[in-house]
This record gives sequence, C-alpha cells and structure tokens, in this order.
Amino acid sequence: PQPQRRHLYSKIRNDLNGRGIRFLYEKEGKWIECVDSMVDKKIENFFTGKNRTLRNTIIHLPRHDILLGAGRSIQNHPGNVFFREFLEQYAEEYYETPNVERPHLVSKIRNDLNGRGIRFLYEKEGKWIECSDSVADKRIITAFSTETKRAQPDTIINRPRHDILLGPGEVIRDHPGNVFFREFLKQYAEECYEIPQPQRRHLYSKIRNDLNGRGIRFLYEKEGKWIECIDSVAEKRIETAFNCKKSTSRDTIINLPRHDILLGKGRPIRDHPGNVFFREFLKQYAEEYYETPHFQRGPLYSKIRKDLNGRGIRFLYEKEGKWIECIDSVADKQISQTFTSRRRQWKKENSGRHNDYLLSQSRPLPSTAVACLDTVEV
Repeated sequence: PQPQRRHLYSKIRNDLNGRGIRFLYEKEGKWIECVDSMVDKKIENFFTGKNRTLRNTIIHLPRHDILLGAGRSIQNHPGNVFFREFLEQYAEEYYETPNVERPHLVSKIRNDLNGRGIRFLYEKEGKWIECSDSVADKRIITAFSTETKRAQPDTIINRPRHDILLGPGEVIRDHPGNVFFREFLKQYAEECYEIPQPQRRHLYSKIRNDLNGRGIRFLYEKEGKWIECIDSVAEKRIETAFNCKKSTSRDTIINLPRHDILLGKGRPIRDHPGNVFFREFLKQYAEEYYETPHFQRGPLYSKIRKDLNGRGIRFLYEKEGKWIECIDSVADKQISQTFTSRRRQWKKENSGRHNDYLLSQSRPLPSTAVACLDTVEV
C-alpha cells in the first residue's frame, strides 16, 4: 500500500549506500550529496512512473493482455488488436440481443477471454493492475459501441421493409415501413382526436401492440446499428405522429365541414370554402360596420356571430392536430380583424356608396361662408 512504501524506499537507499552509491545534485558548479528524504523522493518518482514513458512499461507486459487507456501505443498493443478481432465473432449475436439481456453475453465473452489467460489491465502509478469484472465488461461494451459507423442509407437497406425507423431525413421518411406507419394511423385518427389528451396513453399502447403483433418494430440508429426501442419510446413516436406539427394543415382541413370558418394562416385556410363564404357574408354588414363608432361595434360582432351560428357555421382553431371550436370572444375578434383587413378592398368596391355616406355625414357650411359664396359671380 502507498502509505507503507516509505520503509521500502529506505531499504533501497541503504542497499545502494552500502554499495558506495550516492545521490548527488548540482549547485553552483559543485555536486553535493542529497539528504535521505530527497533520495527517497527520487526512488518514489521512479516507481510512480513520472519519469518513464508509457511505451517502455508496455514492452514488459504479456503480448496477449488487453490494456485500458488511450493512445496509439495501447491501440496497437498485440492484445488489443487481438481483442478487436475476437469480438467480431460475437458482433451479430450482440446486436440481435435486447439491451436488457446483453450483460449475460458480455460476461460470457469475458469468461472466454479469461479462460485463454487474457487479462484486462489498467495503468496506475507506473504499474499495470488487473481490472475488476465490471470494468472489463464495460470495456467490452465500449468496444462494441465504437465499431466503425456505416453510411445511414446502407444500414437502412439491410433492415426489414416493414420496420418503423426513428430519425430525420428523407431516407427514413420514405422507408416503406414509415410510409405504412403513416397510412396505418389514419384508421385510429378519429378515435384519437375524440379522446382527451391525458387519456390517450391506452390508445397508444393498443396501437403499439397491434403493430408488434404484425411483427413490426420501432428501431433507432446508434453508432451504425439499428436498435429496437423500448415501449415508452415507441408510444412517444406514435403520439408525435398524431400531433406532428410538420404535417401540413391541408391534410386536416380536408376532413372538416366545408362551411366552418378556420382560424390560422396560409393559403389552405384562406381558400377553405367556409372562409371564402365568411368574407362574402361580411360584405352585407360592411356599411353598418363603418357607420358604427368603434366603441359601439361589440353588439354588431355578436349579431354577426349569432347569425353565422344560426346557420350551423362554427369558428375553429387547430391544436395538436385537432380542430376545436372557439369561444365567443375569439370569434368576435376574428370578425373584427376581417373587417379591418378587407376595409380597403371593400371601399374600392363600394366607393360610390361610401362617398355618399361621407357626404351625408358632412356638416353644413356656416352662414357667413354661404353669404360669401352668394357674392361670387359665376
């Protein structure tokens, strides 16, 4: 042990002194003999390897041992080269084994190596020490995880066509399994959107079990290998597919009644038949709207909204892939915004009526101004 080495250092120093060997240091051109404590420190530094290169210590190790550490010297050690080649015979079995069952395979590999007299060693203070079983198992797992990655399209080609792959990119999106997955979820779409958000977990589990029963797996890529997802990750992927913000609103709009008014941005919403009808419908209220002072327009908004609701027309907004009916205040705000945004266009279309309205609202001229006009000769 480290604290008990002082006696060994003293023993070595006395042995050297008995042979007439001294430890000297230079000072002002003279060589002076060291005190005992300095000699012991020099001996300690030799054993702790501070003055020795790692390559020199490796030379004295058995060639078949596996060394833990970084650097080209360790990487090219014969035992480490053999270790990498040895693992290739277990590679296919390792990647086909579920994560929870891999510790048994790792222990089997370690025992096989130990049976051949091969040890896992790490360096500490210039000395190579055998690792514990857990550290050796960790080294085996790391060796499998650091295999050279292959290009993603090449790995996808080797996957069953019906598996569902997790990840971004056009290659994954167009994978036959992912295309089938999107089509498969359509049969559950109506049921999903009718269930409140907190209660959808049971539906996600049902869908996952249905897919697993068909032999379809959820896979993610890690270090060039495709690994099966745990149940929670698979259900999260199903939830994301239903609530996917990247999907266009056009797909969801197709399933809505044609007369409903949709809140949102974009050409699909603007060209929805309900929104087109809404803009035309408001024209009949345009004159009344512009004649009403701003602070008295609230009752007009309510009147228009009730008229639309009486025709079975709703104001809807999208949330998590589902269209929800707006409250009255939001619907009134949409009516107000539509009047404001279409004002210029309607003014051009109804310029004659609007000018007549402006003239009718103009104040009469003062009597002095009328008298001045009467005096003007034509």
